[in-house]
Amino acid sequence: MTNLRKITICSQKGGVGKTTLSVNLAYNFACMSKSTLLVDLSPQADATTHLGIQSEKCKGSIYNLLLEKLDDPSEVIIPTRIRNLSLIPSDREAMPGIELALANIVGRETILSKKIRDIEKKYDFIIFD
Repeated sequence: MTNLRKITICSQKGGVGKTTLSVNLAYNFACMSKSTLLVDLSPQADATTHLGIQSEKCKGSIYNLLLEKLDDPSEVIIPTRIRNLSLIPSDREAMPGIELALANIVGRETILSKKIRDIEKKYDFIIFD
């Protein structure tokens, strides 16, 4: 996987289709036999829910990856029912407090990129919702 593409879908306004676009992009790349990772950064865990995954049943989430001493993202990556599509789920219970928890961490802007660096070679696409 030498041509990794990272795509971030974001907008401050809610209800504009960010998650719908993210999930559909990830699904279509996976259907094209592209190894795809969808990272659900939403406090509502909408991408996780769209893929039929109950965040409370996951062994970990993006919250654990960002705020705990968890250096291996593969510990929270879960396969989906869609071939070639994996997910780092969000956590509806934990995520609402993440901004406050990250506020005093020096270098918080680079935590995610550093944590996923070692797994990037496994994917053709990483979609951030």
